[in-house]
Amino acid sequence: MESVEISNTTGDEPVFYSNFGDHSALKFSDRNKEASFERHTGAGYIDNALIEKCHSIYGSGLTETLITSDKMGEGSFSANDAEKILLDKLKVLGISEVAFDEIYYDEGAGYSFYTMRFSPAYDGIKLDIGHNSYGFGQVCPNGYAHISEEGVAELGLHAFCGKIEDKEPVEIISFEQALEVLEQYLDSGIIDADENMTYDRVELNYYPVPNPSPKPDEIEYKAELELIPIWRIYMPLDEYVSGAYNGASAICINAITGENI
Repeated sequence: MESVEISNTTGDEPVFYSNFGDHSALKFSDRNKEASFERHTGAGYIDNALIEKCHSIYGSGLTETLITSDKMGEGSFSANDAEKILLDKLKVLGISEVAFDEIYYDEGAGYSFYTMRFSPAYDGIKLDIGHNSYGFGQVCPNGYAHISEEGVAELGLHAFCGKIEDKEPVEIISFEQALEVLEQYLDSGIIDADENMTYDRVELNYYPVPNPSPKPDEIEYKAELELIPIWRIYMPLDEYVSGAYNGASAICINAITGENI
């Protein structure tokens, strides 16, 4: 870990960033299965024999299918089945809930598995910084897993684990109030948009607050993440990908203050 940090922060284009956790690192292995832990907030697992089976199907007429939420229960080995296997593996870390970002089903050469990408979730509310929004001082919790009927082949958790501390309850603005704030931002030009721009989906998420002043010359370790609730308003993906708009794929409103983040 230290050598990676040295290589990132030296040279012509050093890369500075924040880490959630401490400097700890630990790995267990029986020469086939490996479990690793870092910073008390990240973890990894690999079953080398099983991941080799998963990799063997590439280049052999592989079919890859995106699994949407309405297809989670389909098939003899469904995405719901894979989710149960994943959560059973995660429970040793005290993790009982995740929110899926995307799920793919890969099949070929008589073998199949799911690739699952996910984020932390607490009481049904997803923690998400959004796509392409990583910035200086930002920590981006995320996870991935490759899962077959035989079990978890590979698992990775980045800045994902930690003890949750409840704070005093806060009052959040309603979505109707968020829309009023959004109209003010649009009218004033704070958010640049045209009358044809479409947003069609909204979620209540948690957002990890970036450190406003990370150290400019070294990687910073953050002992805790402060999470705030946000209203996240999404543009339809096909419209955004078409390149018709220069605006953001999502608009995020602080659900406590109404601030545009």
